[in-house]
Amino acid sequence: MPVDWRRVRRPLTVLCFSMSLFGAVAASLGAMFAGRLADDAASRLVVLLAVCVVGGAVVDTIAKTMWATVVDRAEGQLRSDLLDAAMAQPPAELSEQAVGEILDRIDDDTREVGQLMRWGVWMAARTFPASGPLWVVASLTWWPAAFLFPLTAAVAFMSVRRLLPPVSKFKVIEEAALDRPRRLHRGGRRRP
Repeated sequence: MPVDWRRVRRPLTVLCFSMSLFGAVAASLGAMFAGRLADDAASRLVVLLAVCVVGGAVVDTIAKTMWATVVDRAEGQLRSDLLDAAMAQPPAELSEQAVGEILDRIDDDTREVGQLMRWGVWMAARTFPASGPLWVVASLTWWPAAFLFPLTAAVAFMSVRRLLPPVSKFKVIEEAALDRPRRLHRGGRRRP
């Protein structure tokens, strides 16, 4: 049972990320107008800054809300699929665990996946398109940024990439440690 992009593949998803890109471009233009406003305090620059920053924030908020709706639907479908798969198991396979424990586990896991998709994936996915307009503005403002921007991104990516496997391992250990007292509290059998 895959938990991948196919669960959120809909036209609304494309619209959400397109709106996010629009919001990123507006924020980048707002940064550019803020810089020009520091040089020349003209009222038209204040209006342009306000339109870009406020408009970009409103569009981004609407896109984030629509994305949460897409993820909520995908989370509900995942919960339904997992429930169908669990209930289709032969009774002998399920004899070690209480039904309530299985249902709680399905509910907790789908909620965690949904939360990760709603905010973690949203923030990661909007960072990539937002970096393009920011790179252009930074490069036009200060020419070394054309080279330093991608270099910094590559160094950050390589640094974080090495840290992800241990974080993943410790997350599994933490989940097992948190799950054990919950099983014992609900009357589950202690496993060696």
